[in-house]
Amino acid sequence: MGTTEVINIEDLSRPEIHSNTNKICYRDEVFLESTHYSNNVKYLWYYGSYPSGIFIDSTEVPYITLKPGVGTNYYYVIAETANCVLFIFSTAVEVINQPIASIKDPL
Repeated sequence: MGTTEVINIEDLSRPEIHSNTNKICYRDEVFLESTHYSNNVKYLWYYGSYPSGIFIDSTEVPYITLKPGVGTNYYYVIAETANCVLFIFSTAVEVINQPIASIKDPL
């Protein structure tokens, strides 16, 4: 008799990454969200461009909240399971300084 081997196939189609906005003021938060998978997936979040980005954090959920610095900030996320690693699309968030209100004396 032969042996039986069980093969697990995980459906990790190429997901997307979204932010709740593409422009915020300095010190505001941005919410990044990726495609949700039902499998046991770890999300690895990066600042910069793939593959040389700077690791930010890992989450068990497909979202993260960040407070980026002034300028255009690029982010990407990698979804990882025990058997598969998948690069996810990147997104950009522009952070601008908060405007300073000035009052002109009419006299």
